[in-house]
Amino acid sequence: MKDKNIFYDKLGADADKYREIDKFLRLTERFGGKSAAKSRTISLVIALAGAAVCVGIALLFGQTKAYVGAAVFVVIGIVFGFVLNGGKSSEMERAKSIINSDGVQAVYDDLMHCTRIERSDVFIGSRYLFRQGKFMFRMSDVKKCYISTETSGDDTEYYCEADISDEIGSETFELRKLSAIKVQRQNQFEAINKPIESAKIRLE
Repeated sequence: MKDKNIFYDKLGADADKYREIDKFLRLTERFGGKSAAKSRTISLVIALAGAAVCVGIALLFGQTKAYVGAAVFVVIGIVFGFVLNGGKSSEMERAKSIINSDGVQAVYDDLMHCTRIERSDVFIGSRYLFRQGKFMFRMSDVKKCYISTETSGDDTEYYCEADISDEIGSETFELRKLSAIKVQRQNQFEAINKPIESAKIRLE
């Protein structure tokens, strides 16, 4: 059974192209075998340590609630492990699926000729959008690109986000943080939104 956390066969055909894509998105670094093992170890330590403390309290003081606490720590450990390792594994699955469907040459060529959006880690090609160290997706799969806000007290932060839907499922991606100044914010947004909209029309 093929390990879903392996992005490519290092000895396979086009390994050099896969390597460049993998290096740019940091998929193996974040989701590969070593990363997965580290996440499982951390979650196991959290679960066992928390459970041991609760069981110790229960034995010393005879408190039934402590046993419940032990069970809660085990669940927390499992969830934490999922967040560290599996919570964003769709980024790897999406990249593999796009390459399998469109061909590694198409993705590699687009990555090699893409343009970086100023003061961001977003790179836009003719077919794909790449966020360095994060993810990639087809621009034709974008359902909506928009500005979202996040308010904390008197502070408001702005983000460019995109809702996409493809063979992996529906997901919302944060593409970049935007300026608090309205004119700059709109210009930063349009720098991403315009090529996405153009690609959607061109690739229909």
